[in-house]
Amino acid sequence: MPEEVTARLLGLDNQTFNQTLSTLLTYGVAKRRQDDNAIYSKRMVADEKLCEIRRNAGKLGGNPALLNQKQTTGDKQNPTPSSSSSSSSSTTVNKDAAQILGHLNQQSGRAYQAVQANLNLILARLKEGATPDQCKAVVDAKVKEWVNDPKMVKYLRPKTIFNATNFAQYVGELSEGGATGGEKWE
Repeated sequence: MPEEVTARLLGLDNQTFNQTLSTLLTYGVAKRRQDDNAIYSKRMVADEKLCEIRRNAGKLGGNPALLNQKQTTGDKQNPTPSSSSSSSSSTTVNKDAAQILGHLNQQSGRAYQAVQANLNLILARLKEGATPDQCKAVVDAKVKEWVNDPKMVKYLRPKTIFNATNFAQYVGELSEGGATGGEKWE
């Protein structure tokens, strides 16, 4: 599939797609096949090979030496604790990130997709302790500052606003009301 089509399917512009793909290839998350330039996950291919080996071994009956073994130890394994509280809090954080991205889109007139590349930047700031209101206040401040500046308007994007170093600076620039959540965006 041509890269332009892939970028369009993912809702990304060509430059953002190429930067993301380059990062994935650099860190070895994705690989490019030599014969047809197809992009694939090396781990997924290795996992599928292992799955096929195990499937074939299972069809043969598994390891016969293990079939007639006596159990020598009792079942002392403790059940895994319920993760419902952690999953509900992570769901809330994910929902907050999506709402913050939506706020950026609404204020800047953009249409950034709620894909992991965008959401992970926001999630990282929330995990560092930023509140959703602080994130929205930073968005509002940067939109107000940059929307009419032809050189800066292009930086109204998640990659710039929610970069760790930039975001810390932008929060520091907020007035006291914005930094402490004086406004509500509910």
